[in-house]
Amino acid sequence: RRAAPSAEDEFYVTVRPSGGAPVAAAADDEGCAVEARGDGSYAVTFSRRRAGTYEARAWLRGEAAGKGVRVVVAEGPLDFTQSGAAGDGLRVARAGVPTSFVIEARDRFGNLCGVGGERWLVRLVPEAAEEAALADAARAALGTLRVDDGGDGSYTVTATLGRTGRYRWEIAHDDLARRGVEAPPAA
Repeated sequence: RRAAPSAEDEFYVTVRPSGGAPVAAAADDEGCAVEARGDGSYAVTFSRRRAGTYEARAWLRGEAAGKGVRVVVAEGPLDFTQSGAAGDGLRVARAGVPTSFVIEARDRFGNLCGVGGERWLVRLVPEAAEEAALADAARAALGTLRVDDGGDGSYTVTATLGRTGRYRWEIAHDDLARRGVEAPPAA
C-alpha cells in the first residue's frame, strides 16, 4: 500500500466520494496506481469497496491538473455470506397483526445490491415443542405472506400470524434451494 501522495510527488491521482470531505474519504481510500504509458498519457487503476459516486482528480506537483472526473462504482453481485435479514418481525409478532422484516441482498463488500429481482423462499415454522399445536396456524400465516421487492436489494417480508406461540423463520434464496444448498440463517 502506497503512502498518501504529497506535493513533492510529480503526478498522482486521488479518488474520493463526491462532495465528501477529504478526511472522511481517507478512511475508504485504498490508493491509486498510476502508470505512465510513455506517450504522455497515464493509466490509473484503483479499487473501492464502497459503492457510490466518486470524483477522480489528477494532480501535478501538488496542483489540480484539470477538472475532476465523475466515477460511479456499482454494487457487485449477490453474496450470501454478506446478506441477511433484520427487523422486529424476526423476533416478535402479535396474533392478528401484520408483522414484517427486511431481507437485505448484499455484495461481497456489504453494499446493498442496488437492484431487485432476487427470488426468496420464506417459511414460518413452529418450534419443535409446539409443532403439533401451531402447524395449522403456521400454514395459515404463510397464506398471508408477501415478499415485496424494493428494487434496491431489499425485500420486505410481511405476514399475519393467527395464533400466539413460538415460531422461527426459514429464509432461502430460490437458486440455493433448487441446488439443495442452505442459505445462512436470518440475523
